[in-house]
Amino acid sequence: MQMRRWFFAVLNVWAMLGQLSVKDAGAQAPASTQVQGRASTSANAPVTPSSQIPVGLEVCMGACYRDGSNVGTWVFHGTKGNGHWPSGSVAILTVVEWDARKIVIHDENPPESREAGLSATYEGTLRNGRIDGIVTLKWPGHFKTPGGELPPAPWFATIPVTTCAPDLSGAESLEVGAKAVRFRQLTSAFQCFLKAAKEGDGQAKAYVGLMYRDGIGTSVDHPQAFTWLKAGAIQGDYNAQIALAQMYELGVGTVRDAQMAAVWKEKAENNPTLLEQKERARQQMAAQQERAQQEQAQQQQVQSMMFMGIAAILEAATRPDVYVVY
Repeated sequence: MQMRRWFFAVLNVWAMLGQLSVKDAGAQAPASTQVQGRASTSANAPVTPSSQIPVGLEVCMGACYRDGSNVGTWVFHGTKGNGHWPSGSVAILTVVEWDARKIVIHDENPPESREAGLSATYEGTLRNGRIDGIVTLKWPGHFKTPGGELPPAPWFATIPVTTCAPDLSGAESLEVGAKAVRFRQLTSAFQCFLKAAKEGDGQAKAYVGLMYRDGIGTSVDHPQAFTWLKAGAIQGDYNAQIALAQMYELGVGTVRDAQMAAVWKEKAENNPTLLEQKERARQQMAAQQERAQQEQAQQQQVQSMMFMGIAAILEAATRPDVYVVY
């Protein structure tokens, strides 16, 4: 239990890969990496005739059409699912229909979403792993249209690849592994990271070590975790370095060694990647402060001009030989 707390409190690896939560990490997603079994037909779920509902979709609409940003991540478990967008929107998904002729998916934004109360109905057809169609958005009280409903707009989605083919390169395997994490396919993610790690990728070695250490996507194996984390740390990966320091400090997967723990902690604290991130954060904060100061100065200038204008009007109005035109 102590190991799991440190993993999520200190390393935050899964946030980099796709915002995997502690709850998600503790439970394995459905075993299939591409499609799930036949949809539920219980009284509380809509009936869909398809046995090919995927584990997830990458969804593009709105801003995504313009610049490729804010791609949605939808994860399904049968006919139910959850959607997340980088903008902070979340949605509860229901597959109403899924077959060769038509796909219909409904979403509702819950109270915690930045667009709480928004609902949408997505319709489309699937061809070669891609869905194309139209989406109708409804948000009463926000959209200034009859019934708060917007005209239909285009959308598309792709079924993600979350398994690594034998011919993928290390970099490609790392990318697919990250996508598998996003879609909660943790066993597949581990296999992809392991493939990339065996091909020499330092970041993948760190991920493999962490997953071995905490039993995510594989069984717990502390000696293997130590081996992979040390390999990643030697290649300069920050997460591997700080995790290796902790394993030396606690004597997990190796003998306890305070001196080596201090060595790797110092390396992690001076890791170029970490220092670069800190500098980038400092620059962003400085830029935000500068923008805030500029906006404040502009606001003060506008207020000053308004005051001068009002003063001039009052002065002119008190002079009988001057006419004020409004």
